[in-house]
Amino acid sequence: MSSDLIFSLREVEIKFGKKLIFHNLDLNLHKKDMIALVGKNGVGKSTLMKTISGEQDVDNGIVWNFPNLKVSYFNQKFGVINKSTIFDSFKDLINEKNKHYIDIFCERLNLNKNSNINNLSGGQIRKVYLIRSLLKDSDVLLLDEPTNHLDLECIQWLENYLKDLNKTIICVSHDRTFLSN
Repeated sequence: MSSDLIFSLREVEIKFGKKLIFHNLDLNLHKKDMIALVGKNGVGKSTLMKTISGEQDVDNGIVWNFPNLKVSYFNQKFGVINKSTIFDSFKDLINEKNKHYIDIFCERLNLNKNSNINNLSGGQIRKVYLIRSLLKDSDVLLLDEPTNHLDLECIQWLENYLKDLNKTIICVSHDRTFLSN
């Protein structure tokens, strides 16, 4: 584990109404950490990810992050994509340097980059959002159930891809094999 601290929570408390989600939570993230969050539904895994991404405020405690820390968050709630094709949906994230990744990601996840967004299934839309998360320039990659709707070949590719990333990765998954790998 690297000693380069990039994010920290100290004595954090988060409540939803009267329900206490976290009390005196401490967490340190370092460069290149690979962390699996495992637990029953409703114990705060997504809340923790939202806190790290900046989408969730804390009620008490200290949140610190390295200046200009960039976080990419693949969650289970997807918005509407107002683009005509899969390729078009990535234009805001690409440049000449990383354009080739679209072909690689689409091929590995069995997507045709020229497909019309309006004709995609729910599983295909998830794959588009997964690719968006992978394409974003980030220091921390948060993945909430990334293997849902992926076949074994796609999961194995994702495992190998994540192993070679130079990022801090936090993953929520019920796929124990994926987490172990």
